[in-house]
Amino acid sequence: MVGRALCERWAKVLGQSVVVDNIGGGGGVIASQSTARAPADGYTLMQGYVATHGTAPATRKLPYDAEKDFTPIGMIGSTPNVLCINTSLPPQNFKAFLDYVKQNPGRLSYGSAGAGSLTHLAAELFKSMAGVNILRVPYKGAAAAQNDLMAGEVQVMFSTITAAGPHVKTGRLKALAVTSAQGLDYVPLEGALMAQDYELADRITSERLRQLAGQAAVTRGYVYYSEVPPIVAVDLLNANSLDTGLLGAASTVAYLALGLQAGVWIDRASRRQFLIAADVARAALLLAIPVLYVLGVLTLPLLIAMQVGIGAATAFFQIAMPAYLPRLASGEQLLKINSRIVVLGEGAGFVGPGLAGGLITLFSAPVALVADALSFALSALSIASIKTKEPAAPKKSSHSVAKDLREGVRALWARPLLRLITLEAVNGNVAFSIMLGQSIIFQRLDLGFSPALIGATASAGFLGGLLGSAIAPTALKRIGFGRLIFGTTIIFGFIEFLQPLAAIAPVELRIPLVATNFFLGGFFLLTYIVPVTTFRQLVIPDRLLGRVMGVNRVVTWGIGATFGFAIGGVIANATNRPIALLIGAIMQTLVPLIMFGGARIWKHRTIAAAVASDTRAASR
Repeated sequence: MVGRALCERWAKVLGQSVVVDNIGGGGGVIASQSTARAPADGYTLMQGYVATHGTAPATRKLPYDAEKDFTPIGMIGSTPNVLCINTSLPPQNFKAFLDYVKQNPGRLSYGSAGAGSLTHLAAELFKSMAGVNILRVPYKGAAAAQNDLMAGEVQVMFSTITAAGPHVKTGRLKALAVTSAQGLDYVPLEGALMAQDYELADRITSERLRQLAGQAAVTRGYVYYSEVPPIVAVDLLNANSLDTGLLGAASTVAYLALGLQAGVWIDRASRRQFLIAADVARAALLLAIPVLYVLGVLTLPLLIAMQVGIGAATAFFQIAMPAYLPRLASGEQLLKINSRIVVLGEGAGFVGPGLAGGLITLFSAPVALVADALSFALSALSIASIKTKEPAAPKKSSHSVAKDLREGVRALWARPLLRLITLEAVNGNVAFSIMLGQSIIFQRLDLGFSPALIGATASAGFLGGLLGSAIAPTALKRIGFGRLIFGTTIIFGFIEFLQPLAAIAPVELRIPLVATNFFLGGFFLLTYIVPVTTFRQLVIPDRLLGRVMGVNRVVTWGIGATFGFAIGGVIANATNRPIALLIGAIMQTLVPLIMFGGARIWKHRTIAAAVASDTRAASR
């Protein structure tokens, strides 16, 4: 039906007839095989869907290669499945249906198309999540299964909205839930289909991810931690600008030393286990700092060494986390999950720095680290409690680490937009780290801010980030992917001029300027990060995601941030701290204006379009 509607439009645009050839059988496998064998002259197109290029290739051997034999052109649309039941069953909503199924274990049956079809997998996932027993009755196709559903031969089915909708309207089927977060206005379900009954897609992902989101909120306490060592160094160990720059560089140098290998190891093993181990290591190292302080042996070199260790654990965590999430969600749902995790994280960050400043004021900086160590321990427990199973780890690779690394580098470099965003991120991290490495000591010594006030300004940044990450999905829909990342990057750069401006502003304007810098900077930075992170996760195949994230972290944090922290300290020592902050702001504004503007990045309207464009380029 969709194909015929499209062909009518294509015929008008192309000025020639377009013939629709309906090839049934095998859940689209036969049609896919026919298309794969057709001449590669651009005259044979196929309307593929999740089964032909998703579930079928993942579950059985096929007479075609879903990746190599096809070139994706674009997304036509998406449609949720509908949980339908025969009208003879008494339940009128999902909650009643769930109770009914639990009271009648093994007495109901569901119809589905072939093994591995979406109608099959959706039902099995529902059974697994709900803990119910419904028998499967396989059919040659979904149409036959739905006919028997209406006839009462089977009682349950996850059908498509296009197939089930007309029968729901006429009362031949009851629809109880959809596999999307919201109901569908164009199918009158008379109150039966309601979000509060059961948001199946949301439950499939976010229910299991609540624990992960809670973990993300806890682990964002790492920024709480990042506020403390510079204050420890300045107040207790008499550190200067160069010392705080080196301290910042120590937190990111592990990306440079271990990031590439970490990506390979993460792709070869359980990504969840890496997350747990990283949190345990950070908790242990953080607890060691106050112990060393109490024993009277904490020195600046030792603090820098501890920072290197914590940075190494963080490197593994930050590479494994974005590679782990796509195993739990995809598409628009992944965008929402990224947004939710960042929202919770920024909320924790909003409280964390202010709390850190207060604890430092009341007690001491080393003692304040104990609370953060506990947050990482809670994070490890939270991740350990996630029950969602990962795909089986690949068999031991016969490839060398170097060969696997080259594959990851090629995957990144072959995608023009991903390559552009990564290169700009190198500049962004150099600039941001110049400013970040000097910001706390600038506020402490040049502006005379107390530790509590420094924590409060950082909290303003997290508050802005919380709001930015929350509106990112909506902003993406209204503004478009390319326009959003171009605009937020440039605006963020201009905002960074506010902090060095505080050095020459009247005393009464210093706090408002710094607080505004952090608040608006956090807002626009996180509005940028959420869609860009989702794009990275979707444009790279799962088997390569750890390596690509590793490469990304090495060049952006290992090289970019480490160099930024170090060069910021050198500039500040050679001139002064406001000059270092000013140079960082100039880099943050001018370079993306040239790079993104020159590439006309705003032409990419959606993430899906950007992914399709990069995928086509990589397949050439």
